[in-house]
Amino acid sequence: AKLAAADASTNDQFGAAVSLSGANLLSPIGPGDAPTLLFHGTADFVVPYQWAVNPYNGALSAGLDTFLTTFTGAGHVPYVTQRTVILDQTTNFLYWEMDLANAAQ
Repeated sequence: AKLAAADASTNDQFGAAVSLSGANLLSPIGPGDAPTLLFHGTADFVVPYQWAVNPYNGALSAGLDTFLTTFTGAGHVPYVTQRTVILDQTTNFLYWEMDLANAAQ
């Protein structure tokens, strides 16, 4: 997704985006957008699973780093049952994509 700037007046972009049962319905995805990590359940009746698949495919088409973790049979925000997977993958994703090994201490 074309991520909104943290402060629209400075045009700063985010280094990475993580979505738990979210969707991108408002903006096209293109080169230069942030890498994404998406988590979504296939039985989500609040935000349909396809609404996670679409931005994932768009990011792939734009040549971006993007990852979609699918929780088969899970509903909206399956955090309680998938906490370890979500936290581990998010930690690794942000560490890698934002080059946190070289972040200021």
